Amino acid sequence: GGGTVLQGPGCLNYTLILNIDENGPTRSISATNKYCMERNQGIVAGLFKREIRIDGHTDLAVGGLKFSGNAQRRRRNYLIFHGCFLLSMDIGLIEQALPMPTQQPGYRADRSHRDFLMNLALSPKALGQALLKGWDADEPFRTLPEENARVLVESKYSREDWNLKF
Repeated sequence: GGGTVLQGPGCLNYTLILNIDENGPTRSISATNKYCMERNQGIVAGLFKREIRIDGHTDLAVGGLKFSGNAQRRRRNYLIFHGCFLLSMDIGLIEQALPMPTQQPGYRADRSHRDFLMNLALSPKALGQALLKGWDADEPFRTLPEENARVLVESKYSREDWNLKF
């Protein structure tokens, strides 16, 4: 597998590319969630001296407040597991930009984004280095598929019908 860590405004995003092993921890959606979330929980717990919980299916939280959301996309032989850690995000902006989700994990208890999310008081550099080490992702991508990304932005991700489909 491989991985990368990117810092955005107020957050740290990561992506793992993992092989699907029919007899291993990536054999199913739930097994992969358990494997990846427990590993991320341990990595963050090593830096942050409070109890880190896995809540919902793929959230990391402290005291019932979410600071990381994660997801996966599967294909025949590999999967992408990716997520975001809130570090210095403007939670008020999230409140303004995102509607309340129609499906919520029980621990959210119908709370607004402002009352449900938190920033993790860690430096992006320290967290990024810990994630890379914790996932043995010591070989960075040499080239990024910039042309593919540009085409996807133009043909899909910048279109109103894609971004306003809820």
